[in-house]
Amino acid sequence: MREFVGTVASLALTAALFAVAGCASPRGIVTPPPRATNYPAIVLDEHANQSTVQVVVGRRVEVLLHSSYWTGFGSSQSAVVRADGSVRTLPTSQKCVPGGGCNPVLATFMAQAAGTAVLSASRTSCGEALRCSPANSHYRVTIVVTR
Repeated sequence: MREFVGTVASLALTAALFAVAGCASPRGIVTPPPRATNYPAIVLDEHANQSTVQVVVGRRVEVLLHSSYWTGFGSSQSAVVRADGSVRTLPTSQKCVPGGGCNPVLATFMAQAAGTAVLSASRTSCGEALRCSPANSHYRVTIVVTR
């Protein structure tokens, strides 16, 4: 009798495990790929100006411009690519004259949803009392976000 109860209990436990395993992964539900946040950020600088960059949802995009005169960082579609924190002015290792604007500026964004957004920044000064030409006063990168 004891063996019979043990066998029945074992079969019941096995059936319960199969039932739970079957419920945990119903057909039609796909496990998403690992989040892109596991990967390093994509860093864009002045060389990326006027370019198009493709990223996946969840990927961080950093815009690193090498002058503290850059301002007005933003995204044209915050539902697609949103600002992630405040813009930071970083220290520089180079010697800089006062008014030289030598400190780099870092703006961080996060790809939120599939779509297209334009990241931008602007500046009016390209050095102490030196006005920027139109070509040097705007920064624009098109970000295409995919799943």
